[in-house]
Amino acid sequence: MNVADIDLGDEQINGDSDEVHLDAIEWWSSQPNLGLQYRDRIDQSKLIHFLPDTVLSSIELDSDHAVTHLHLQGKAGTLRIPAQRLVLAAGGIGNVRLLHQLHTAHPGVLSPALGRYYQGHLTGYIAIVELEDDVGVDALSFQATKGGGIFRRRFQLSGDAQQRLGLLNCVFWLDTISISNALHHSAGLSAVFLALQLTGLYRFFANGKAAGSRLRRGRRYRDHLRNLVPSASVLKDIRRTIGQLLRRRDRRVPIVNPARRYLLRYHAEQAPDMSSTVMPSPSTQEDQVAAVAIDYRVRNEDLISIERSHAVLDRWLKERGMGRLDYLHPASARLQALRDQAYDGFHQIGLTRMSASPEEGVVDRDCKVHGVSNLFVAGSCVFPTGGHANPTMPAVALSMRLADHLVETLTAKDAVEPVAIS
Repeated sequence: MNVADIDLGDEQINGDSDEVHLDAIEWWSSQPNLGLQYRDRIDQSKLIHFLPDTVLSSIELDSDHAVTHLHLQGKAGTLRIPAQRLVLAAGGIGNVRLLHQLHTAHPGVLSPALGRYYQGHLTGYIAIVELEDDVGVDALSFQATKGGGIFRRRFQLSGDAQQRLGLLNCVFWLDTISISNALHHSAGLSAVFLALQLTGLYRFFANGKAAGSRLRRGRRYRDHLRNLVPSASVLKDIRRTIGQLLRRRDRRVPIVNPARRYLLRYHAEQAPDMSSTVMPSPSTQEDQVAAVAIDYRVRNEDLISIERSHAVLDRWLKERGMGRLDYLHPASARLQALRDQAYDGFHQIGLTRMSASPEEGVVDRDCKVHGVSNLFVAGSCVFPTGGHANPTMPAVALSMRLADHLVETLTAKDAVEPVAIS
């Protein structure tokens, strides 16, 4: 996955508190488009067959509840292919859609947990963090290792603090505020923005993707002018901002805010909720392929946990003289602000959750579907809970573990038996 040099050695920073620490590391792939890297190997493989513009329309089971054939629909018509073992890796919702079709054809075989416990990650901003010195900014900014790996540190509540306070997993990191948003409180950034805006050049540089570019409607020149109120730091701030812009060769590199104010991105766990579902749609039309209805739910407990986690971090920063949080909403509006940002749909966790029994989940510890002897599921949809981190790495790890398991269970007959397509 092109994540290099993951050993920081003595460079790791450990918080001196039982509540928050800074050794939560986020690693970035140097080439996240794995298709480009592995395309040639896939093309040259005699074991992988790619069928473009073809979909799996249904799965056949025999009387012993084992997969026997797959029905594929494509430009060449319908194919009926025998299967020894089948692994569904169609994404969380795609896997559930196919399993719902199977459940309709064979009622009672699959777990009642199918399509339930839908979780994602809650993420967004309800605060700006203002740090006291550049050391804190540097520690939490993107860095490169000697081997070329890219990483950054994040604030994370310790396990002890979570247990004691009853909080879900949550991490925080810094995002640069758009220069068009005066909430950055930087004289240098406001000066650059006003100069570009008043000369009509800003539209050539802005792409609207910078964090905080839409925090406020319109551009409030008064707020920018307030950032320019004369003080001992204004000229230094402007000089530093212009200097880094002149030295900046890669526009993807974030601009450092001389005022040390950054949006504080949270990325938080959801507690499993049986009523959060992806189920067969009652309005499926004849020309639709097994449409599903998504009922993604966020509980108040999830939102309260995020808000309380912010409060813990704010107290920890103030006690150590490291900084403070500046909330974007009054206390009475924060839960609603969190709910307004609570739309995920990317990670699709929990829909075919792993469990020891079919009453509690859809697949067993080997990712095999309960009740079907040769049907498996790969992806983050098998996670019982989501944690706080992006699920790619553990999803790939579980898929590799599943591949090893299938190799171990293959017989010599399985390995050489030809596959006939009708």
